[in-house]
Amino acid sequence: MEGGTGMNLSGAILAGGAGRRMGGTPKAWLPVEGKPMIARIAEQMRSVCADAAAAG
Repeated sequence: MEGGTGMNLSGAILAGGAGRRMGGTPKAWLPVEGKPMIARIAEQMRSVCADAAAAG
């Protein structure tokens, strides 16, 4: 499958941060307008990447 750019790209989401100052919730899972931040990033990456992986 090709991303939206016509190139076969793979993406990586570097999801670090324990969120100790944010109540212990990992930063990637903090909600932004009701949806976890990492889910929003993954959606955007799917529009330009054939596949994506998250690490953190």
